[in-house]
Amino acid sequence: MDVTSLYTNIPHDEGIEACREVWDRRSIQVPSTESLTKLLEHVLKCNNFMFNGEHYLQINGTAMGTKMAPSYANIFMGRLERNLLLKAPFRPLSWLRFIDDIEMKWVECRDRLEEFISFANSFHQSIKFTVEISDSENIFLDTTSTLIGGKIEFNLHTKPTDSHLYLMPTSCHPPHTFKGVPKGLATRIRRICSSSALYQKESDLLKSHLCKRGYKANTVQTAIDEMAEHDRQDLLRYKQKDNISRVPLVTTYHPVLKNLNSILKQNLPILHSNKRMVEVFKEPPLAAYRRPRNLKDMVVRTRLDNPLPNGGFKTCSDRRCLLCKHSSDTVSFNSPVTGRCYRILGSLSCQTDNCIYLISCKVCQKQYIGETGDLRRRINNHRSTIKTKKINEPVGEHFNLEGHKWEDMTVVVIDHNPRWTDAQRKSKEKFWMHRLKSFRPNGINKLNDFTRMNVN
Repeated sequence: MDVTSLYTNIPHDEGIEACREVWDRRSIQVPSTESLTKLLEHVLKCNNFMFNGEHYLQINGTAMGTKMAPSYANIFMGRLERNLLLKAPFRPLSWLRFIDDIEMKWVECRDRLEEFISFANSFHQSIKFTVEISDSENIFLDTTSTLIGGKIEFNLHTKPTDSHLYLMPTSCHPPHTFKGVPKGLATRIRRICSSSALYQKESDLLKSHLCKRGYKANTVQTAIDEMAEHDRQDLLRYKQKDNISRVPLVTTYHPVLKNLNSILKQNLPILHSNKRMVEVFKEPPLAAYRRPRNLKDMVVRTRLDNPLPNGGFKTCSDRRCLLCKHSSDTVSFNSPVTGRCYRILGSLSCQTDNCIYLISCKVCQKQYIGETGDLRRRINNHRSTIKTKKINEPVGEHFNLEGHKWEDMTVVVIDHNPRWTDAQRKSKEKFWMHRLKSFRPNGINKLNDFTRMNVN
């Protein structure tokens, strides 16, 4: 059984109450249950995030990336499953759960199993289960258990989507980390596989995967052979971890620090020259490394910054500039036809060339999209067509209409790329004409010009 979207379906009040019950059972009530509850409420109920410039508040469940999410979900499910199993009309022979994955053995008839599943899915308003049923095989986490001849055989389960992208030996990690990868993976296989034949099969696959990632074949084989000699039952027994009293020295790893432990050991007498330090550092400090910044840290962001915080169109403030008399500083422009507002991407000005520009009429709000390699010359040409009344030109015709004049025109650069070719610039002009719907009768551009550009 599997809980459907557990993390995002936990009601806040029920999750908090489940945690309170667990905290109240602690032998040492420090910090207090009340303090922990307030902190939990803060994490759950102040979980806002931003998407596409808008703020949202998560009102149910918890984000999967939150550090407390697995423990929180586990405590909630522990409370839920206790109540579910107590009230169920029939109970499974065994019920094992890891957060939201459940392995269940059933010895009753199939009808009662169906009734139990139906009861489980109606027990809570937001927690639902998906079920896979088999008489001979069961997959739970990374194990596959198969019933063969009255005995259960265990093998490693690998999802089809697993790409086996193990840590590469060339990455920036302490050398002992790479030594532990083959041994740790071989130990996992030895614990899970119930027969030597299955262990050999899975370890051969492991060797192939690790060699593809850059590990030496003899290093991997040594780890595999070493684990093959261990008794599986010994590996399955829980071993009490030793308490390490050494004070850790936490630092960001760098390849030049690989001998740091030796350096600390050699210089321990310097610390022991102080009586107080002898009490603190009875043994050499233990070097503990944190991961340095990687490509993910440099590239991935939880929130996209404004790509052009200083972008927009700005005038040059030159009194002699004829264009600035028809322009003003702005970071966006509107289309009266579509009703949409568009942000200007880039820092543009009246001196920007190889660009797309927008002419708007103050009288009737109609717009004209144009392209040019030389903006000032192009606007001067428009000014000339208006003053000489060249009505065969769209801009000259429009601003010679009754009630219109040259001063009613505003100009803003809306797009620019210094590497555009003439063809690319004309293609971009067509794009903006279509997007703003600036062709007649709603705009100033001629529709036949737009159609001809489409054909070409």
